[in-house]
Amino acid sequence: MTARLSFVQMFVEFGRKEKNLRRAHRLISKIKEPDLIVLPELFNTGYSFLSRSEVEKLSEDIYGPTIKSLMKLSGELSTCIVAGFAEKFKDKIYNSAVAVYNGDLLGIYRKSHLFFLEKKYFDPGDTGFKVFRTRKFNLGII
Repeated sequence: MTARLSFVQMFVEFGRKEKNLRRAHRLISKIKEPDLIVLPELFNTGYSFLSRSEVEKLSEDIYGPTIKSLMKLSGELSTCIVAGFAEKFKDKIYNSAVAVYNGDLLGIYRKSHLFFLEKKYFDPGDTGFKVFRTRKFNLGII
């Protein structure tokens, strides 16, 4: 069995979450019959944070508007989407990547090995390294 993998490179405007999400949707809509679409790390916020409070303002919980939108899109396209975002969970902020599949949350990975300035802005992840299963393939996120 084969799978069509698509990796989206896109210009991300720092802090412009809605605009970046619309851009991602537009690019994804051009992909023909994808089985897996991978968006960049922190695709909806950008990466140029100046403070932890800035990250907190831009972060979302797992069922925030960005992930809900990707879940809906994955259902419409019958595909799997992996996307990086700043996740707010309780009193923590994680550099996370979510996998959504056919409209549902498949799983989440919270970046464990933070480097350089990431350590100032994010908490180390606690999810470990899991394998998520789809109809066509198994998926790991690191």
